[in-house]
Amino acid sequence: LMPPKRRLPASTTDSTPAPAPAPTSAPVLPTPSSSAPSSEDTDSRPPCKYGLDCYQTNTEHITKFSHPKKVRKGKASASSTPSSSSSSSSSSSSPTPSSSSSSSSSSSTTTKGSRRDLSRYYTEHAGHHDEIAAATVDVHANPQGTEYDLGHEGAFGDFRVVVGNFQAWFKKEMFDKTAGGALRSKGFHIIWTENEHDFLHNLSTADVAWIISGDEPGHPKKTTNKSKFSSAVHAFHVRGGGLMIWGDNDPLFKEANWALGPILGVALEGNTPGGMSLKLGSAHSTGEFGRHL
Repeated sequence: LMPPKRRLPASTTDSTPAPAPAPTSAPVLPTPSSSAPSSEDTDSRPPCKYGLDCYQTNTEHITKFSHPKKVRKGKASASSTPSSSSSSSSSSSSPTPSSSSSSSSSSSTTTKGSRRDLSRYYTEHAGHHDEIAAATVDVHANPQGTEYDLGHEGAFGDFRVVVGNFQAWFKKEMFDKTAGGALRSKGFHIIWTENEHDFLHNLSTADVAWIISGDEPGHPKKTTNKSKFSSAVHAFHVRGGGLMIWGDNDPLFKEANWALGPILGVALEGNTPGGMSLKLGSAHSTGEFGRHL
C-alpha cells in the first residue's frame, strides 16, 4: 500500500509561504558543567600544603592528604575545558579558544619559577663530588665564594625553617654567626625557638624543622611530653616536611630519639668523640664517606 499523500495548504491571497512544521522535540540530555562537583571537591582529606609541587611518594602521605590532579604538558585540565552547553550557545562558529582553556594550557606548559624548576635553586655544582678547581680554598680545602655553593643566593625565599634549640649552651647568637647566617643569605626564613611548645606550634607553617636535641636540667624546654612531641613531628614528616636532627652525645638525645623512634625505629646512644673532618673515600672506612649521588 502506498502512504497517503500529504495535502498541501490552501493558497493565501499573499505570497507568504506557509510556516514549516515545528520540529519534533527530543529529550535534552544534561551537559556536564564546570560547576558539577569533582572528585577533588568531595575529597574529605585535608589538602597537602605543597599542592602540585609536592614531591612525596610514600603511601602514608598520599593516603592522608589530597592532591590536585597534575596536568600533562600541553593538555588543558578537565575542569577548565569548556562544556558543550557553553560552546553551543555561542553565536560564532569559529574555533576560537576561550580564555579559560588557553590560560590552562599556558599554565600547564610553564614550570619556570615553580618549585619543580630545580635550576632556579641549585647551581651547576650541585650533585657533584669531584673537586672544584677554585682560586682560593679554606683550611678544609673547600672552594671559597658563594658561586661554588650548592644553592643560589636568595633563591629559597619560599621556604621556612623552624629551629628547635633544646641545648642550654648553644645560643642564638652562635647560630646566627654560622648556619643561620648562611641560610638567610640563601633566602630561608628562620624561626628560632627554645622550648618544645613553641617549636611544635610553628611546625604547621614550616617546610623544614631542625631539632638540636638536649637534656640539661634547668633548661626551659620541658613543656610537653614524649607522646605529643613524637606524634607532632611524625605528622610533620608524613605531610612532606624535611627534618635535620642533631644528637651531640649522651645525654643530649632526648628530642632526637623522640623524633627518630616513630619515623625510623632507631635511637641514639653512647659517646663517640669526633674532632676530625670526614674525607671522600669509602663508606666502610673510618674517617671517610662514600659517594651518595
